[in-house]
Amino acid sequence: MTLIQAGSSSHPKWSRWAGAVLGLGLMAPSPVAQSGPGELPDDLFFEPDISPTLDCQFAPSGHILVRPLVNEEDPRWWVFDSGAGRSTIDPEYADELGLESWGVVRLMGVGGAGDTGSNRRAETFRLGPLVIDEANFAEMQCDFLATAMGVPVVGICGFDVFSRAVVTLDRRFQNVELHDPEEYELPEGATWEPIKILHGHPIVKCKFEGDREGWFRLDTGAGSGTVTFHAPAVEEFQLLEGRTVKDTLMGGVGGTITGKSGTISYFEIGGHRFGWPQVEFATEAVGAFADADTMGNLGGFFLEPFEVVMDYQSKRIAFVPREVTASSEE
Repeated sequence: MTLIQAGSSSHPKWSRWAGAVLGLGLMAPSPVAQSGPGELPDDLFFEPDISPTLDCQFAPSGHILVRPLVNEEDPRWWVFDSGAGRSTIDPEYADELGLESWGVVRLMGVGGAGDTGSNRRAETFRLGPLVIDEANFAEMQCDFLATAMGVPVVGICGFDVFSRAVVTLDRRFQNVELHDPEEYELPEGATWEPIKILHGHPIVKCKFEGDREGWFRLDTGAGSGTVTFHAPAVEEFQLLEGRTVKDTLMGGVGGTITGKSGTISYFEIGGHRFGWPQVEFATEAVGAFADADTMGNLGGFFLEPFEVVMDYQSKRIAFVPREVTASSEE
């Protein structure tokens, strides 16, 4: 298969697996330390002498790959995914590390319910300067990701990581950083805007064709895609009516579903308007894209103009324009 260019969302079956564990927060809440609003769990610390910049690479599909240490063993590649309601680990890799197995968990994704597995617990999980003690993961077979990612993948870094750090992401320069929320300062000239955290995912307000406005899931696990409108929004706003579209498949955990692809006149996020982007429309009310609480799922293409700063603890995000990041580095 040939991966198509960034900005188009008709990726082959497994290269676009947005929201791989979308429903997990509903079916199997993360057994991690809980904290109040604006408070960090007490199971983590930041190494002050370790750079916030992560060892990362961007896969041909546009997915972000990072290399954490589990129990201080040799690092392997993991997907860095804000669309994952929990972090997951391949069961064979977990067995190799001798991680404790307990309980039962079932994943849900684009195609609906996926496989049932166990929870796994590691003594330590280290990603850049962030160290999590007694880290918990849900089991998920990851071998199917290798084709899309270009390298073997053993896990997904999800909510458990994003909720414990301020995450800065620059797709254009392929840079990812983790900062201590108690120490991070936004660059001068940039501004915060509010987000929601729903089922472990960041939800941002966007505008699109027809002067419509709504909340969308920001999913770094959707690779280089633009937006997939969820089936309830497609029906409610009659988004297929009068539009030239073609058939497409969308796949991930739980299998594949059918949909349509086409263009809309504009989509706006962070004050930046994209003209005539290629987008997808879910037509089956199954799995992740049946979510009626949000209007759609956003991929990486719409993040290209910015350095994106995500602060889950304070429920805020910043879309920092290029001119602001350039002036802050002078």
